[in-house]
Amino acid sequence: MHDRWHRVSIVSNVATRELEAWLGHAHLWSTRPTEPGSADEVVEFFTTTLIRLIEVVEAMSAHERINLLAKIAAPTASGGERTGGILGPFPA
Repeated sequence: MHDRWHRVSIVSNVATRELEAWLGHAHLWSTRPTEPGSADEVVEFFTTTLIRLIEVVEAMSAHERINLLAKIAAPTASGGERTGGILGPFPA
């Protein structure tokens, strides 16, 4: 088992100016910060991501969880899918 599969990563995308949350190779969601470079905003985004991830995974069926594990573990040619987020839209 690859130990990076289960890590939530927060990435600042320079091209889109968005904060992105990833779980392995699965895109969770993203948001545009109101104050770029704000550590407090990154902490809030990370905390909200963890809480929402727990809620979403708890509501998933066993089959949906297996599909999520497949997305997390399988890298794509483009370095990860960014089509929509597993967690839905980030709350405003």
